[in-house]
Amino acid sequence: MINAALSDFLSKADLEALYQPLGKAVGLPGRVFGAEFYALEQRDYFPRVWCPAAFASDVPEPGDAMPVEVAGWPVLFVRGKDRQIRAFLNVCRHRAMRVVTEKCKGHSNFACPWHAWTYDLEGKLIATPKVGGERANKDANFDVSELNLKPVRMAQWLDMLFVNLDGKAAPFERHVKPLNDLLDPYYDLGTLVRAESWSTVYEGNWKVAIETVLDEYHIPFSHPQLMVGVRENNHRNSCVDGLFVETSNARIYS
Repeated sequence: MINAALSDFLSKADLEALYQPLGKAVGLPGRVFGAEFYALEQRDYFPRVWCPAAFASDVPEPGDAMPVEVAGWPVLFVRGKDRQIRAFLNVCRHRAMRVVTEKCKGHSNFACPWHAWTYDLEGKLIATPKVGGERANKDANFDVSELNLKPVRMAQWLDMLFVNLDGKAAPFERHVKPLNDLLDPYYDLGTLVRAESWSTVYEGNWKVAIETVLDEYHIPFSHPQLMVGVRENNHRNSCVDGLFVETSNARIYS
């Protein structure tokens, strides 16, 4: 369903059922957890919002690069000689090959592995070897100034790097403000450092994972160990300016 729309998956009745009083409300139908709906989300949802994608500490020094995938979109983070981090679509402007295929360090440029079109750390196309023939590295049909890597709108919050693929989301400062307002009075966020990382592949739809996180009802039964450090009956959920927050007061030990 290449030209699918939200209405192809959710009827008016489905939407109305979501907003019924708690005792009568019904969750999302199963068809929105499948591959076709995910393709719609990749096209129409994820590009419109700010998505966490990587860490600044992944590219600590000039010339370091980190390729990632954001909901099916190939993105490349590069730290330039000016120490600024930039994000690009990780797609060569010639034949759409991935320019960088794995994390790397200390590069001065990046050459596409297919035809060696070469880009500098700011995404500028600087070389097109033999594009005009065996001894011709230029071709009048190509204006290299128009063939730089496509930049991706990026923002940094602490060590975390976010991207907005279509470039039209609200300012990142507005996006993250509720979280800053919630945490700033209690924590010096500037002192936070990345301690360690792990990765895994979740064999399921992302909405199932999110709904599980939002469901505090299951915690005392499925994760009783998490209840050891909190006061009983003190776990609560709230929605602040579109930000879903789970809180609980710590247990007092003497």
